[in-house]
Amino acid sequence: MHLSGNGKGGRNQELVLAAAEGIAGLKDTAVLSIGSDGTDGPTEAAGGYVDVETRRILRESGVDIYQVLQQNDSYHALKKAAD
Repeated sequence: MHLSGNGKGGRNQELVLAAAEGIAGLKDTAVLSIGSDGTDGPTEAAGGYVDVETRRILRESGVDIYQVLQQNDSYHALKKAAD
């Protein structure tokens, strides 16, 4: 992955946030990705989690997933979605 933004997050958080678009609308589906070392980028999170509601929650909060990914700011988006 090439970092082009100035946001906060790690590889696992980026992965699950990108997956949120693909799983939206599916039934009983979630994506979890964690770092085995207990950290994910410059955050206190060990990774990230999204489910079929994440995209809806972010949209209702005015968050554009694609824009967040361009800024490499997955940490703040996932926190806003409580994921």
